[in-house]
Amino acid sequence: MSQRVEHTVARGIRGRILNVLYCLRVSGGGLTLDMLRASLRPVDAVTEEELIVHLQYLQAKGYVEVEDLDVLVGLAAKRVVLLPKGIDLLERSIAADPGIINPL
Repeated sequence: MSQRVEHTVARGIRGRILNVLYCLRVSGGGLTLDMLRASLRPVDAVTEEELIVHLQYLQAKGYVEVEDLDVLVGLAAKRVVLLPKGIDLLERSIAADPGIINPL
């Protein structure tokens, strides 16, 4: 896959991540990484490592927050929460981000 195509795919995945969180934001608690990955399938078959890279981008831009959770004794998980800036981006209240394809 060419670098240009990979960049476009990455932009699309980031947009779909935000869209999934936006559509499910009524829960207010966000989604765990596993739930988020499951929500992206089968369109975007991403590994957990790839998902984390996309989430790091989105977190660095202030669109999402990734929190560590202690689910059970000795088991760790992460929760992803859509932040107001992410909602603003999707609703086009702020300027578009060139690293994200807005699916809305």
